[in-house]
Amino acid sequence: MCLYGTYKIIKVINPIQLHKNIKVDACISDELQWLNDSGIVTLNSCCGHGNAGHPVVIENSVGKWKEYQSPPIVLIDKESVGLAKELNYKPFPYNGTLNNGLVWQMFLKSGCVTIEDCREWHSQHAIPYQSNLGVIST
Repeated sequence: MCLYGTYKIIKVINPIQLHKNIKVDACISDELQWLNDSGIVTLNSCCGHGNAGHPVVIENSVGKWKEYQSPPIVLIDKESVGLAKELNYKPFPYNGTLNNGLVWQMFLKSGCVTIEDCREWHSQHAIPYQSNLGVIST
């Protein structure tokens, strides 16, 4: 998993998204691009930056609350749930907003869970082990 602020650009197929080329966490970028290329409409994602299981504060339009950082995850459109299951993912409803079941989430198969995994990812890709590197190319 990459440290916070380390991104790659991918092309998304979300029909309501203004920009089709977006920044995503670098360590999950290949999988996210593959999901979009396969027809999955991705809405948002986070690699977790090696902090899975650690307490975090989440804040959005609904409010502010504490929870535990999830492993690498992606939010998908409800219409993509069937295809995601065909691709051997296990989507489940996202409850972080009042979305009437329109947004689902699923754990990714790439990215890392611990900070040690994060160090290893940076090392394997010959990328400095530091935050806020911006957009990279690997």
